Amino acid sequence: MKKNKLCYLLILIAGIYACTNSVKGNYINYFARAGLVTPKFGDEKLNEHLKSGEILFNKLGSAAAKKDLYQRDELNAAYLKWLSEAKKFGPKLSREEGQRLFDYLTTVNQSWNTYKSDLF
Repeated sequence: MKKNKLCYLLILIAGIYACTNSVKGNYINYFARAGLVTPKFGDEKLNEHLKSGEILFNKLGSAAAKKDLYQRDELNAAYLKWLSEAKKFGPKLSREEGQRLFDYLTTVNQSWNTYKSDLF
């Protein structure tokens, strides 16, 4: 019984130690650093799609910080595809939500171009 408790205790300590020493300490959220906040919409698929744009933006920010020119074409193509797909949601939204989406995409595009200029 004592051996089982000791084993569980060691596993718990190892798990806590592993979580506190994760890679997140080196992660930079370029999306948040640019002051961008993703709005929520009534369409859950749109929300998921916009969330994937945050990941893409962070990849661009990381590539720009490293001056990684090898990723620029792939990232730009992926961004253009993401932007095109996001625009397709516009007609399905209410007028107010459509305007919020347009404003959001305009803001993201301006920030994207700022980071992109470091790679092109």
